[in-house]
Amino acid sequence: MRRIMVIVVCAMFFVALWLPGTGSAGTKADFVIKLGHTATEGAFTSIEGAFSSVFKGIVEAKTGGKVSVEIYPSGQLGGQRELAESAKLGNIEVGFVSDAALSGFVSKVMVFSMPYFFEDTFDPYRLFNSPWGKELNQESIKSTNLRILTAGGFGFRSLTNNKKPIHSPADAAGLKIRVMESPVPVAMIKGLGANPTPISITELYTSLQQGVIDGQENPPIVLTTYKLHEVQKYMTLNRHQLGTALVVMNEKFYQKLPKAYQAAVDEAADAGAKAWMGLAIIINEGEGLKTIGQKLEIYSPTPAEMSEFKAKMQPMAEKAIAEKVGEEFVKRSMEAMKRLR
Repeated sequence: MRRIMVIVVCAMFFVALWLPGTGSAGTKADFVIKLGHTATEGAFTSIEGAFSSVFKGIVEAKTGGKVSVEIYPSGQLGGQRELAESAKLGNIEVGFVSDAALSGFVSKVMVFSMPYFFEDTFDPYRLFNSPWGKELNQESIKSTNLRILTAGGFGFRSLTNNKKPIHSPADAAGLKIRVMESPVPVAMIKGLGANPTPISITELYTSLQQGVIDGQENPPIVLTTYKLHEVQKYMTLNRHQLGTALVVMNEKFYQKLPKAYQAAVDEAADAGAKAWMGLAIIINEGEGLKTIGQKLEIYSPTPAEMSEFKAKMQPMAEKAIAEKVGEEFVKRSMEAMKRLR
């Protein structure tokens, strides 16, 4: 079933990429969407590139060129936190950001960061499209002027470092590990006995190269996208957290669009999410890991060792989330995800 889903997603991906850039040549756009992300552009290069390529193709085709999408990759408009802030203020229309980046604006998004919470790349997408997700989105719109267009996983985070192989939590003690600027990853890495160091993804390669930090935690697709495997020696596939991305749009801009154009944006965002998830699965479980293995020594923990990682990383992270959003919301979120399985 999962294999069939990936094939279907990839088929949709190719169809979207073959759509014309605009509905009719020479059509002047009535609306312009500036879309910012932090990765290299290219439909098959990164999850951000996959999403933006599909999103642009569908929006422009479905609106007959009346809505134009301009893509600003590679952090041209700032890091992920800056992109969320810019979308909130209306300086840009759309930002592609991580759950950690958005949680600084919508605290309940922190639930997507819970370690060992999701089991599949599509789980965040399913949760977002459930009544739970609709409630979250309405709260985001009211409190921040950010509409969450879609959400989805992009691979399970694992530890990498330059110092030594990590087979158990004890091996990570004392290491300086880069994390996103959010209470959850900070608490999670502290649980290992390591030293969490918040650094923007756009500065991560240089920080690793110069020895400012010892390691980081990301899925294989992020390592290959940002070439982090070039400046690391060891990888431990402890899969402690599913990386989740969300696409946010300025709500005031969304409401200015005619209903038909809103529908085109919604459809394009949904198709774009499926495209990035399909690409992520292919790279994380295939070529990406193979590429990383040519540079890094990769270790797969035993079931007993995996249990050790979970015991150290999960409690402190869940406590950090509960302190921000309340234990009741955490419980409801877990129940919502359980119903979707």
